[in-house]
Amino acid sequence: MNSAGQPTGKTLQDLDKIGTWHGIVEDPSNKYILASLFTRGGGYVGIINTRTKGAVALFRVTSYSYKEGSSTTITDRSVHMAYWTPDGLQCIVISNLHRKAIECIYVKRDGYSDIISAMFDTDAPFSLGTNMIVSEAATYFSRNNGYESALIGGVEGNYGRAALQDLTPDGKCKENGCNLPGVNGGGGG
Repeated sequence: MNSAGQPTGKTLQDLDKIGTWHGIVEDPSNKYILASLFTRGGGYVGIINTRTKGAVALFRVTSYSYKEGSSTTITDRSVHMAYWTPDGLQCIVISNLHRKAIECIYVKRDGYSDIISAMFDTDAPFSLGTNMIVSEAATYFSRNNGYESALIGGVEGNYGRAALQDLTPDGKCKENGCNLPGVNGGGGG
């Protein structure tokens, strides 16, 4: 599903690969685990209930495009790891490895620490690279898990441009290639 809650037309069965387990991190309440699935072009993060062993939510991170050299456009995404914030209550921090971005899924819990909402925030990414262009927005999967429980999830925001700029807030180039003469870290740096 996309950020408007409309089907993308893609299912897990349509994929030629989903990836391999790269890391599993338990939340502080010991009720859920994050599953980071690693493969170039994959980019999946899942939340699994440790009591029921059922999937709670599944997201696919943002795909970014960038120029390599003067003519080659590369489009990629992958999840290196995803972590809970220390209290497990605020968000899931995701390392989108192949495009050098940090992304976030906000979680809401009820009074029993059960997750009742998980929203991928497209206004929250922080890019560590240059020439960042969103080629495919983050998505989430809907329908039921293997135990016939509905998956939760959503995508909100509009990729705030400030997070994707080539310069840091203090005007330094995030990596080589800013090519901005007179700017600290630029000038082809």
